[in-house]
Amino acid sequence: MTQIRVNAGGGYDVVIGEGIDFGGALKERLKKVRKIALISDRTVFGLYGARVVKSLESAGFEVFSHTFTGGENSKNSAEYFKILEFLAEAKLTRSDAAAALGGGVTGDLAGFAAATYLRGINLVQIPTTLLAAVDSSVGGKTGINLSTGKNLAGAFHQPRAVLCDIGFLKTLSEDLIADGMGEIVKHAILKGGELLDELEKNNENNRNYDGFEENNDSARHSGVLKNNNGNTENYDGFEENKDSARHSGGLKNNNGNTENYDGFEENNDSTGHGGGSEKKNETGKNAYGGYNWEKIIALSVAVKAEIVEADEKEQNVRRLLNLGHTIGHAVEKLSGYQIRHGKCVSIGLLYIAALSREKGFLSGGEYERILKLLSKNRLDIPCPYGIDEMSEVILSDKKMSGAMLGAVVIRGIGRCAVEEIPAKEIRNFLRIGG
Repeated sequence: MTQIRVNAGGGYDVVIGEGIDFGGALKERLKKVRKIALISDRTVFGLYGARVVKSLESAGFEVFSHTFTGGENSKNSAEYFKILEFLAEAKLTRSDAAAALGGGVTGDLAGFAAATYLRGINLVQIPTTLLAAVDSSVGGKTGINLSTGKNLAGAFHQPRAVLCDIGFLKTLSEDLIADGMGEIVKHAILKGGELLDELEKNNENNRNYDGFEENNDSARHSGVLKNNNGNTENYDGFEENKDSARHSGGLKNNNGNTENYDGFEENNDSTGHGGGSEKKNETGKNAYGGYNWEKIIALSVAVKAEIVEADEKEQNVRRLLNLGHTIGHAVEKLSGYQIRHGKCVSIGLLYIAALSREKGFLSGGEYERILKLLSKNRLDIPCPYGIDEMSEVILSDKKMSGAMLGAVVIRGIGRCAVEEIPAKEIRNFLRIGG
């Protein structure tokens, strides 16, 4: 077992390993808790609910269970209020706890309910997807979607514990593993170091994915930001890099056609569980990709924990975790949440890497390293939507502050920064990245 300490809120442990004793782990950490409300979607509860309930009850907790239909479309106000009513009917007190068993949708829903029921009760995250394990279960962000956008209602509510059993990965589809890898690659770009080394080592030794061949013809894009007079100018004072070619999979062109669009699988499986291979060797490496998942997850969580500790409420440095998300959230919304979050973030990473390369923020060598990471993990995916569609959605993004958009650019691997872009320049911003 690996344990990562997150010094945010009251401080909590992220426990990573296989065969976690959920009840024992929580009994040690939640000494005053008597009741636990276990919240899960029906698919995940069918796979793991009985095991988790038995473990919790064996440790002396009184357990109440609530299930809902899985999928991003359930992350809404109606489902949120159903969970609040469930917590009230179970007569949970402020000293009790809600436990989210599932992926990001479950964690966000249950977390928002825990943050607001009785003005806040204890929260436990038990992630069952790779994406939730490395991202949504850590850091305290909870919330629901509104008709106008993703995560527009929510609260910061740090968990009391995160219990990540890597055995859950064995029932994930390959598409869900790739989904989680989007956030892991993001963390590697943000930090570099050991996580990046581990990913690149596995890339060299263990790939390609499921018969996908590496695309060595990883071209670049061209384009410069234009001012209102139609003249080109250097974004934020950086000189234009003229040694650049066009990336083959950008935004739609003006006539609405998308060039070289491929790589998407619709998000019709509500959870992604049940479709994965259960083959696994004795070193703890999932047969899909050859990664040592306990190590990869721990390294990725450590990157996020360091940033969250420095800026719990996203006033400054935590905004870096939005790398790839401005574009990604727009793609998610335009797809009706049919393209998975990690793949949408990867579209954003590809886009921002191209923009950063174009403007001279990012060297050619580091740009190629990022492209290779995305390609090897089945994440070199072009954006399927046009500039008009994307700009309209981005203008309603919660990262807008007044008339400015805070977008994260890559100045180098391990050196990212937030750049403020005027609302009137967002179309140009999209054009240069595409």
